Amino acid sequence: MSCMNFLSKVLLFSCLTSMNLLLPLVSAVHGARSVIDIELENDAYIRVGRKGIFAHEISTSVQIDEEGKMYHIKIGSISIDIDCSQPFDHLIQELITKPGIKSANIVTFSPNERCQNKIDKFNETHLPLEEKIPLCRRLCSSLQKYKEEGSDLAIQNIPWLQNLLGYALMMLSEESKENEDPTNLLREAIQRFENSIELGYSSISAINDLLTAQIALKMRLATSSEGPAAAIPHLREALQLVTRYSENDLLIGNNFLPDIQTALAHSLGNLACEIAEKPEKIALLREVVKLLEASAGAGNQRAKEDLPVMQNSLGFELVSLSSEPAEKIVLLKEAIQLFNKSTYAYAKENLSIAQYKLGSALVTLSEESVEKITLLRKAVKWLKASANTNYQRAREDLPVVQDSLAVTLLNMSEGAEEEISLLSEVIQLSIESDSVIARENFLRACSRLIVLIANSTSTAAAA
Repeated sequence: MSCMNFLSKVLLFSCLTSMNLLLPLVSAVHGARSVIDIELENDAYIRVGRKGIFAHEISTSVQIDEEGKMYHIKIGSISIDIDCSQPFDHLIQELITKPGIKSANIVTFSPNERCQNKIDKFNETHLPLEEKIPLCRRLCSSLQKYKEEGSDLAIQNIPWLQNLLGYALMMLSEESKENEDPTNLLREAIQRFENSIELGYSSISAINDLLTAQIALKMRLATSSEGPAAAIPHLREALQLVTRYSENDLLIGNNFLPDIQTALAHSLGNLACEIAEKPEKIALLREVVKLLEASAGAGNQRAKEDLPVMQNSLGFELVSLSSEPAEKIVLLKEAIQLFNKSTYAYAKENLSIAQYKLGSALVTLSEESVEKITLLRKAVKWLKASANTNYQRAREDLPVVQDSLAVTLLNMSEGAEEEISLLSEVIQLSIESDSVIARENFLRACSRLIVLIANSTSTAAAA
């Protein structure tokens, strides 16, 4: 949360608690239900409660015994001893008989007055917000009590105070203190934020505070878990939370999303390294790449650095996966796309291998297919791409496949409408292959092409 947001909270809290419902000197001492107001003959005023004393006179001396029951008060020339352990009615009877005392009366405070006093005492305590947490907890309990007694001031301030306490707990959780458990602090912060929202403090700021604490807890649980398998459930929950908020167009959700996507991708990638089963490993790596692509697209620097490596890793696993030719072709095409996208140093080398394997798989699939020519043409394309990168196995196999395609074209070209086009393709394949078989194919194709051209010329002349 920004500094400006925090300052606005402090100002708002001051506004909420600035309402003065009390007459002069009608300030409840430490939240007491009732006190004794004493007026002296020298025009001084004293307010005495069970837990404190207030004097409207600067030159006042007060001494309290060790048990905190007997007050020895001296104002000017007047000295008074008050035993506050006695009932107030009995004290009044004693006080009005003492020299120097003009009057003594019991004052009873309303829940609103006591609530105001508690709030004032809290605001007058000049400590950093995190250090005021115990005071804030006690104030929450006091305000709840005043609310039950009918204080509308307590009703107004409880939601805000719950939010303020949640915020302080969340800030404290970020500090490494041996005597505080950050996880427990965050859990309490979440509870306080939820209570605040339920009681009506449902601004965008309050929702953002709740989301921040929820995500901070999930991330802390993830980092404190042993191994990626234990961390992943917490990260998935964090991702669900932030995705929901992002879908509601809350900016804070969009701000958190890339970091969580990257953290989850990192844990999934580590888990994939520990798994031997290829299908499960590939499923995890696919999710990793998808998360990193989204995070990198949002500008996350770590995702940008990790994405090429994981694209290469997924492509490598896809290339090495054993499967039927038809399925293998789909996997190899996916791997080629990944290698083309990746800027990782070994991606180009792996691309050559994937192109070679795709060409080989197409050749295998063509052996019993009615689309033999189409498949062989594609095989030549991928083997040529691999050979162009100087991959030795592709350079060795390419002429064989070119010859096979040329023979197939020769066998089916005779009498075909596109015979000239097919024979021209055979000639081109034979020139590129330059094998013994290629030379034979070249001669056969040229002879037939010459005959076709001659016949076509004769027919045209006769016409």
